[in-house]
Amino acid sequence: TEPALVALHLGYGDWNDCPSAIVHSAMARRWSTSCGAAPVVFAGDTVEYRVARPVATREQALAVALEQFAYCPDIVLQGTETIERLAADLIGARHWFFWWD
Repeated sequence: TEPALVALHLGYGDWNDCPSAIVHSAMARRWSTSCGAAPVVFAGDTVEYRVARPVATREQALAVALEQFAYCPDIVLQGTETIERLAADLIGARHWFFWWD
């Protein structure tokens, strides 16, 4: 009943660059509060979120992008290439995708 606790129940993470279950849980709780985001998929090396209240401003997008980069550097380093581009992609996005190699 509490999506932020799923990673803890699964023992998800703490391999390669993937954060520990406690970090997944903390970020899920933070993003639930700020954006209405909830993890909906934990699979292999990926986590996906559904976002009820997408970021709407550039300032909020940049703040969330910095958090997401700290949580999952690959989304920038192997994806958008810059935090600014990630921030631009977050504006209005109702789905977030993370992966760890």
